[in-house]
Amino acid sequence: MKQEHEAAFRLNDGACVRVVQDTTKVDGLGGEVWAGALVLCEFLEEHAQEVVQGRDVIELGAGCGLCGLVAASLGANAAVLTDEYPDLLARNIAKNCHLWAERETHDGTPVVSSGELEWGVPESIAPFSRQFDTMLGSEITQLGRGLHVPLLEMIRSVLRPGVKSLALLSMDPCRATCEGVCDVSKCTASHFVAAAKQTGFTVSKHGPVRLASREAVTTLVGALGRPLHVEEDDWSVIFELRLERAEDGCKHVEYLENRSAWRRAPRLDLPSDSDDDVADEQDDDDALLRQAEETWRHSSSNCGVSKAFGFSRELCDVEGMHAFRCADCGNVVADRDDVVSKTFFGRTGKAFLMNNMYNIRVGPARNRYLMTGMHTIADVQCSQCDFVLGWKYIKAMESSQKYKEGKFIMEHAVVQDDSEEQAWNRQ
Repeated sequence: MKQEHEAAFRLNDGACVRVVQDTTKVDGLGGEVWAGALVLCEFLEEHAQEVVQGRDVIELGAGCGLCGLVAASLGANAAVLTDEYPDLLARNIAKNCHLWAERETHDGTPVVSSGELEWGVPESIAPFSRQFDTMLGSEITQLGRGLHVPLLEMIRSVLRPGVKSLALLSMDPCRATCEGVCDVSKCTASHFVAAAKQTGFTVSKHGPVRLASREAVTTLVGALGRPLHVEEDDWSVIFELRLERAEDGCKHVEYLENRSAWRRAPRLDLPSDSDDDVADEQDDDDALLRQAEETWRHSSSNCGVSKAFGFSRELCDVEGMHAFRCADCGNVVADRDDVVSKTFFGRTGKAFLMNNMYNIRVGPARNRYLMTGMHTIADVQCSQCDFVLGWKYIKAMESSQKYKEGKFIMEHAVVQDDSEEQAWNRQ
């Protein structure tokens, strides 16, 4: 059967965005317009001044690109449509370029462009990192719950730091009254919302919209020309995501050609369930620390001491000593000695169990379901940019006491080790 049937969205000013639908070169889902895209387009038009006009917009999992094209037509400063297969996007951009032709810049920079973007692939993300004020996604949470965390990490990566940046995603709720807090095993929207909150977003709900009440939805046909099947109780909602706090855009760091090691500072005074546990842990660490300090003395002749960030820095060649910096702003946040600290493989790959950290603060306690059950934990945040570096136990189940509470689990920091042959310094 012939493909390439068009879908359209008509704006209130009479302009009409038209897209060709074609599922032959994609996964059978992304090449045609779904009802949630039309709901999101209606929302964009209704709130254009707040979420579109003058903003740089990116659409993830764009498929045909309808939402991004509508954003461009409503006055977005620039719109980038991304998907794993950008050919169809380029075709639909060319089909609608007359809608924003008068706003095309003289330097050749297009108002709308397309790009290939694979979720979870750093090389693919890099060209889009921190360049956008608004992120759009229509029904992309339906692709599978296993993709929710990679999607959220992608959203965090592409949005500019700041309280005005936001993400808008249309999705199917389990019922009209769903607020994103239903049983996550039964409600995909609630699963996504729970993951978003755990990732550091605040979430608000817009809608719901009963799909059968929208003429644009009931008259929609897919790539093969078949009408979209809509039940009377089918709904769509839009969830708005914003970062819980603004990252203040600290200067990034640059590499120099020498490497550095960082002398330990006093242990941070943090809450503990048991003073005896802390005392035992302190004794163990003190013995190991004395062993580590002996290594320092053997190499002291190669060290030059200076002051940076409020603590001593020694530039020297000491095997096994590492410095950690915030992956976002480069602020020194921890040191680790192979003799003293432990390494394990956590949820996001290799993580480090830290005893000492600098320039950090501990967020409010909250519950989190980890490998062995429910634990009370707190986020560990960079004091300079509020980036969440990792987490620590406030109260852990007995089965997890090998990860003593009071220590830190570092997941989102970069480690400078002996293999890098480089040191980090402020620009």
